[in-house]
Amino acid sequence: MTIAHHADGIARTRDRGRQIEGLHELPQPLLSRLLAARPDARRDGELPLLPHDVDWYAVAREAESHAIRPLFGHRLAGLGLVAELPEKVAGALEADCRHARIQHSLQQRDAERISAAMTAASVRHAFLKGFAYRQLLYSPPWVRLSGDIDILVDRANVDVARAVLRELGFTQASCAADYQNYRPATPQEIAEVEARHHELAQFVRNFRLENAPTWLLERPYVQRPPFAFEWVDGAPTLHSCVDVHWALHFWFARATPLDHLDQAEGLPRLRLEWNLLFSSFKLYFESFDRPRHGFAQLADLAALLELPVDWPLLRSLVRAWRLEDAAFYALSAAERLSGRRVLPAALLDEWAQPARGRVGGGDFVPFLVGRRVPGDFLWRSGP
Repeated sequence: MTIAHHADGIARTRDRGRQIEGLHELPQPLLSRLLAARPDARRDGELPLLPHDVDWYAVAREAESHAIRPLFGHRLAGLGLVAELPEKVAGALEADCRHARIQHSLQQRDAERISAAMTAASVRHAFLKGFAYRQLLYSPPWVRLSGDIDILVDRANVDVARAVLRELGFTQASCAADYQNYRPATPQEIAEVEARHHELAQFVRNFRLENAPTWLLERPYVQRPPFAFEWVDGAPTLHSCVDVHWALHFWFARATPLDHLDQAEGLPRLRLEWNLLFSSFKLYFESFDRPRHGFAQLADLAALLELPVDWPLLRSLVRAWRLEDAAFYALSAAERLSGRRVLPAALLDEWAQPARGRVGGGDFVPFLVGRRVPGDFLWRSGP
């Protein structure tokens, strides 16, 4: 794809009346490519038209808010579009990609050690959320940024899991919200966290980075979550953070998703249908509490829908946990991002009906993108 082709496309791009400042304002075919978990053959072919009226500084800031800048930046580079960006934006995206590679490599090393130790201790476990999706869905895996490693264990194995992590050199720690200033947590802090949540207080192990490149903690990189780099005792350090859950969420406190493990090779994870259910739940409900933060989950769901889904099993899980509203809105939005209709029409019709005696379902899209948008959210065939 050449710059001349982009210039030709600019003349045919619809006049929007103002600059594009949000991810959802980009043409759907382009956004689908930029947030694709894998740059697969189905998306090969002519590049969607690149709008000329994009405020790339604003779009990059929003990508940061949604914790997808490594994915966004790497896909832009793969499509040959980096030359279209302001130099400062391109530099910041490349810095995030470099740091995401390092963070992923060290987290992966820890995850493999933890999984081996838990298996040896007969602790049934599964990796969750963004970290679990890296190997399953994304190419290269590091483009799916994850600030920590989430692991699910049975409630009966909590104390064994705690001992396993301590033997591997992890400390239950306390930190600021920006993944900085970690310190060992007091017994009282640990007890308070574990009484309020269905998880152990966070475990942390520091990687002191020897012979680190000079650019590691220098601009254009900026220290902020979910990156976990910090200067500790004068040395660049990565905090490897692990969250051990005994329930996916208080909503699922009575669930036993570990009965449904994916038997594929690699680190253990939940079955596809449980991942669809939980990520739909997470995207839908967290959007109301964490505005401008859901596109990472939306990209996950779009990628999960590319896999063979056991629709009867998913239907039974949605019904069992009364999550028709979350499934309807979140999976419909994921379809719109991908530009492909994969959800069975009968299932969508069923989920569209409010449960008897319950007024469920709200429009989460304004919380996701920051303002009200038309009902055809992202469902566009062209720019």
